[in-house]
Amino acid sequence: MAPKKKKKEKKDTEEEDVDVANHPEVLKYELQETRRSQESFRDLYVRQRRENEDLKANLSIREKDHCELINYLRQENERKDRVIASLNESLKEQRQLLEKDHETVTAHFQAKLQSAEEAANQDKAALSDEIKELSEKLEELQNFKRDKDLLQNELKRLRVQAGFLNKQFCFLLFVVFVCFLL
Repeated sequence: MAPKKKKKEKKDTEEEDVDVANHPEVLKYELQETRRSQESFRDLYVRQRRENEDLKANLSIREKDHCELINYLRQENERKDRVIASLNESLKEQRQLLEKDHETVTAHFQAKLQSAEEAANQDKAALSDEIKELSEKLEELQNFKRDKDLLQNELKRLRVQAGFLNKQFCFLLFVVFVCFLL
């Protein structure tokens, strides 16, 4: 019989629970709590909605800023490309001018070098002619000096011979004079 009591006791507690749940004060309390929960949910919903709108606005602003930045960077890139193209064109023109100047300077200095070589060759030919002339004069001078030395030696020999002949003549005159005196 004990098990029946347990069943009966269970029924009593359930009835009490049902009665407490249907009690107007409990229902009023539950209603207030539900309203508070609803208001809290509404407040949270409104805050979340505002935050979502703020985030959307921030995202829109950021996207707009990003687009502006991308456009600005694209424009800067295009401007730099134009500047680079202009500088490349200027560099090409400078190279052409430099090549023309180089050709002009090269031609000028080649002409100057050629005229200097011609002048040097003329000077060389003139100096060569002068060297030949001087060599001939030197040879003439050496021949003259040799002939002079020969003539001086001959003159000395002739003087010595003339002195000897003079002595012989004087001796012969003396002998003739002595013979004549005698």
